[in-house]
Amino acid sequence: MNNQKGVGTHPKITIIPDRRWQQETEDLQDIFESVRDVLSGHITRPLDSNITIIYHEGQPQVKLYRRSNGDYKVWISANNYYRGQQVDQFSHEYAHILANYRDPESNHQQWFEESVCVLASIYTLKRLNCSHLKNYVHKSLNPKDKNIDDIDLLKWYKRNKRGLESLDWKETESINPYEKPYIVSMKLMDIFEAHPDDAWSAVRYMNSDREGKNEDFCAYLNAWHRCTPSKHQHIVESIMGRFGR
Repeated sequence: MNNQKGVGTHPKITIIPDRRWQQETEDLQDIFESVRDVLSGHITRPLDSNITIIYHEGQPQVKLYRRSNGDYKVWISANNYYRGQQVDQFSHEYAHILANYRDPESNHQQWFEESVCVLASIYTLKRLNCSHLKNYVHKSLNPKDKNIDDIDLLKWYKRNKRGLESLDWKETESINPYEKPYIVSMKLMDIFEAHPDDAWSAVRYMNSDREGKNEDFCAYLNAWHRCTPSKHQHIVESIMGRFGR
């Protein structure tokens, strides 16, 4: 495998050939690089890591491959020319990488990182003209019993704080576990739409403080703000304001 690092903010992507993809590697390369270019096109902090993409029939996921100089492996399950699903899955996992993916077993604020990743999927689907799947994502994750426009994010967070910050928050959800991150993503989307370069550049500094266990959301946001360059801090401040910080 070629171990040459990506140039600038655009990491090198390598796809492992597998018959189960049911499509040409060149087509896959175009799709995944398009996702990379949408999000990395906004950031100012280079992502100097290789990314290897592997077909996987289970849940899409990303892992830091520590034996390979901090490179990442991403498992994707969408195949057979389901371009929209491939964009959806990879943009979600790529956002984990941009946010300095933290092991969920030690991150009490994993729900917030997942919210940013759901936001990344919808943001990228819109820009790559995958309108049909974007509408499907909205329909499948939108709460059935409430209008998101009517949700007060701060009050909603206070009601759900205990469950969200549990390390097993996904397993305790009787509904789709991504419904709550979807709510958060929709309440923050306007910030990313208004200032995409600053917003995605700020995401590059999430989880940069590895010393704490992130048991407190306020401390988590303060650490993110502290690690973010001053020119991007207004994004973190806007998000903090939505949560009453």
